[in-house]
Amino acid sequence: MVLFKPNLNVTINKALADKNGRYILTQTSIDETNVVFVNIYEPNDTSQQILFLRDLSSSVLSSYANENIMLGGDFNCVNNAMDKKCGRPFVSKNAAVTEFESTIRVHSFVDAWRIVNLHNIGFTWGNPSMKRQIRLDYFFTPKVLQKLIQECRIIPNTFSGHSALILTICFNEETEPCGPGYWRFNNSLLSDNEYITLLHSKIPKFVEKYKEVEGKGLFWEMVKMEIRGLTVRFSKLNAKRNRDEEKLLTFKFPKLSAKLQTAYSEDDKAELQRIKIKLSDFQTEKTRGAIIRSRARWYEYGEKNSKYFLNLEKVNYRRKYISSLIKQNGTRIDDPKEILNEEQNFFVELYSSRNVDPDSEGFSDFFNVP
Repeated sequence: MVLFKPNLNVTINKALADKNGRYILTQTSIDETNVVFVNIYEPNDTSQQILFLRDLSSSVLSSYANENIMLGGDFNCVNNAMDKKCGRPFVSKNAAVTEFESTIRVHSFVDAWRIVNLHNIGFTWGNPSMKRQIRLDYFFTPKVLQKLIQECRIIPNTFSGHSALILTICFNEETEPCGPGYWRFNNSLLSDNEYITLLHSKIPKFVEKYKEVEGKGLFWEMVKMEIRGLTVRFSKLNAKRNRDEEKLLTFKFPKLSAKLQTAYSEDDKAELQRIKIKLSDFQTEKTRGAIIRSRARWYEYGEKNSKYFLNLEKVNYRRKYISSLIKQNGTRIDDPKEILNEEQNFFVELYSSRNVDPDSEGFSDFFNVP
């Protein structure tokens, strides 16, 4: 079951259940945050576990790849030796364990209890003698929501053989907005006659500017630097020009449509058609860019569902987003600024030059390696 408190501001948009009673899913909106809750009961048999996890991944979880999925329930499986006491030894190469880990990895989930209790031992099931104990019950959350986890603890209960797992998560915090990222050349510029003409006129000037530079390698790098700067400026100007034009056409479109309803004119009809074609071109270009950035492997030619690809692009960003970091001293940091500073310090240290004595044994050994 998936239950909600009566006073919770929740809207249930969709609910579905497996015909075999293995999972139940609710697609909800809680305080304007979209969350998909999936409660599962995994089979005990190893071969059935593999089939169930594959079906769950492809038929259920993949359908909500752009949503905040909260996956929980009785998995009847462990993926860590720490989660098992006595009984058969944990085998990491077990087929069911491999499929379990693959499902978690593919959908970028994190084990909420293990995130909070990194080195602690906890179990949710035990036999009557308590000599054999296992953590079979899990809460998995998207990796991007990892830093929003406030608490995850195991509490015993008297009406079930399994202990309860409580997860507290706060959706009020937001991830840091992404920065400008790395510049990449947009090869659509190679079809832009204006850009090609500009480049043809500028390259001889760049060659003349650096003709005194010694070394062909350095000369080539300097010319490329100038071409890159020119391309960035042209792309920004062109993007602004397109945004302004799209904004103007979007403003004119409803007004012209309303005018045609009251005073028909062939000229206005032709202008409306031109606007529609131009707006469609803008939309197609946006979709094409979103497809490239989202790294979608399969899509139908002519597909214009830009929302899907833009959401897929966001998912890719979430997967790369570092929400927390463990420093060398073992402490965990969650603040985005602290994470950036730690990353900067790491790479500064990594690439700092060190004065090495050429006569030292280590220096000579490095160059004598066969």
